[in-house]
Amino acid sequence: MKKSAAFLMAATLILLGFLMGKGCSSSQNMPIPAKTVKQPLSQTVDASDTSDTITLNPKALSTAKFELLTIQAQPQGEALLTTGDIQPDDNKVFHINSFVGGRVKQESVLLGDFVTAGQTMAIIQNLEVAKIQATYIHESHLNEIEVAQAKTRLALAQKTLERERRLLAEGISPRKDYYQAQTDAAIAATTLQGAREHAIHIRSEAQALLSAYGSGLNTGHTETIQTNAVIKAPRSGVILKKAITVGDMVTPDMVLYEVADLSTVWLNIAIYPKDYTTVHLRQVVTFTSDTLPNTPFTGRIDYLPPTTSTPQSPTFTARAFLKNPKGLLKTGMFGQVKVQLAPVLNQATQPFVPERTIQQLGTEMVVFKVVAPSQYRKQVVKLGKKLTDGYLVEQGIQAGEQVVGEGSFILKAELLKRQAALPEGG
Repeated sequence: MKKSAAFLMAATLILLGFLMGKGCSSSQNMPIPAKTVKQPLSQTVDASDTSDTITLNPKALSTAKFELLTIQAQPQGEALLTTGDIQPDDNKVFHINSFVGGRVKQESVLLGDFVTAGQTMAIIQNLEVAKIQATYIHESHLNEIEVAQAKTRLALAQKTLERERRLLAEGISPRKDYYQAQTDAAIAATTLQGAREHAIHIRSEAQALLSAYGSGLNTGHTETIQTNAVIKAPRSGVILKKAITVGDMVTPDMVLYEVADLSTVWLNIAIYPKDYTTVHLRQVVTFTSDTLPNTPFTGRIDYLPPTTSTPQSPTFTARAFLKNPKGLLKTGMFGQVKVQLAPVLNQATQPFVPERTIQQLGTEMVVFKVVAPSQYRKQVVKLGKKLTDGYLVEQGIQAGEQVVGEGSFILKAELLKRQAALPEGG
């Protein structure tokens, strides 16, 4: 009996140990959730890669914006770099005055506004306009009376003529009375016609006088006298200067507005004496404003001054016309000008790199060359002459090679991150 109890207890212990061991084994074999690993921007995929080489993974290529440019060779002295500023074309600047003196009653434009031809800019309250309106109303009323009287006289003359015609036919009235009645009717008809034409002349004269003041006649028969002289834009353009506001008193000799058509503008170009002989009429110029760095404007030199800007100034001011259909160029804008000089025979050329391809790493100026699809290498370059939007390169890169334009700063950041991760002395 004791042996049976001992055997049963031993079997129970063995069974419990087996179950516990299986539970632990199951727990250890359960799958562990995978951690989300952030894909790096770049990774070295070839043992031959150096610390100056970056290989982008496919995800980075699909999200980053990389501009690949092929290096071109340009003549070393192919352009003259200088500065310039935008001014309105003097031939398209006009001034607006008031034909009358008076008080500014209303104004509907602001400095810098674009106005169209015929647009009302201001209203001047003036006594001359009131006098013209009053004279027109007075003369119109007199003319209406004159027309009415002429109609009455004509009607009477026509009745008399008809009576004399009957009497003459019956042999009662002499022929001379018929002729007299005929003459009187003709005179009455002419008088009525003259009175009606006089009405047209009165109206035309008043309209001509009022149109000079920007005003017009009242429609219909009215006793209301207008006192407003309307200032309208004679042509379309941008308001450059404004000398009035509501309530001001103005006179005919005052310039109220200065307006310019800026569809084309002047580019004033600074030319230094050492460069004067290299600049000629019809040479192409490119202007890039500091406020519109990615929008170049092109024109041709149309004027070269015989003297410097002022007796005290060392520079000449050449001029070119620039088209400005969208109005992006504003008067006073300052920027860089590249004058395309005449080509020189057998002139040496150098590789040219746009400014956006160049990055600075410490004391080095570098570009990133394309060495394979999605693979780029840092290349130290020695920059030469500065052009409008880039540099000529003296060493480090050749024409025909590809470099990264937009996006090169991403590669620079990746190199800096890699260098920061290196152990000291490594």
